[in-house]
Amino acid sequence: MTSTITTTQRPLLGASILLTTAIIWSFFGILVRLLGYNIPFFYGGLVRNLAAALILSGILWYSKQYKPMTRHDLWWAIARTTIGMMSMVGNFAGFVYLPMGTAYFINFGGSIIGGFLLGRVLFGERLTPLKIISLVIAFIGMTMVYQVSFNPELVKYMIIIFLSGIAGSFWTISAKKISHDYSAVQLNALDTAIFSVLAFGLSLIQREVWVLPSLTIPWLANLLFLVMIIVTGQLIILGYKHIDAQRGSLIMLLEIVLGTILGAIFFHESLGILAIIGGALIITAAALPEVSELMKSRSANKTASL
Repeated sequence: MTSTITTTQRPLLGASILLTTAIIWSFFGILVRLLGYNIPFFYGGLVRNLAAALILSGILWYSKQYKPMTRHDLWWAIARTTIGMMSMVGNFAGFVYLPMGTAYFINFGGSIIGGFLLGRVLFGERLTPLKIISLVIAFIGMTMVYQVSFNPELVKYMIIIFLSGIAGSFWTISAKKISHDYSAVQLNALDTAIFSVLAFGLSLIQREVWVLPSLTIPWLANLLFLVMIIVTGQLIILGYKHIDAQRGSLIMLLEIVLGTILGAIFFHESLGILAIIGGALIITAAALPEVSELMKSRSANKTASL
């Protein structure tokens, strides 16, 4: 028996990894609420990303996984991090000022649209009938889960978080352009290092007041963000390495289901029958392509054994 992963098995591996990532990311809204603006925004990002960069660099040095990058790949890495930081800024603003359900709906709307467009533009992925069906089901489910409230005074935050959703999809998906040539540890060490430099500069421009970390709820939330950065940073790169961008974008929507449940538990936001049905539809939308892939894999294995 060999441990080599076959081509037909890789998409299922990628789906499992991204499912784990979605579960972890579902706690994002809660951490944002706990962190808020109690710590200067860019300074908080500088602290957690600098710490992550040092930890990942230590792992990279110890494991000897470093590989010199070409200029082309380095530019892709810089673009990925810069746009990813734009996404983070927009997400913070959206989750602080908008109801959690509204923020999730608009953000994931931008994310799924961006994921499908980027999959087509960057990797030439086909929009199959099954993917179209899944996409329609996903949007119906999202509409049922979230009761989007429209407040004219908050329109700018709705636009910002929509654009941050598109930017976030670029951050997750663009790693596919270079992830086959470099380790996930190296890419994330570079990602967090560049993020630290950007956060440092923006913190100085904003004249933020730097304070020492302390045993408070906001700093605990920032520490948990640090852990989330390190863990999900590896999972995102490994997951999308084995699955196409469009299917991966559907799987990441599962963050909505658990995120909504957590919002109801921690912030007493409504969770009615429509939200439950909508959550089931989102799960169905994410599962359809994977069930199809599993059936193809089993059929191929049976054919190979004959």
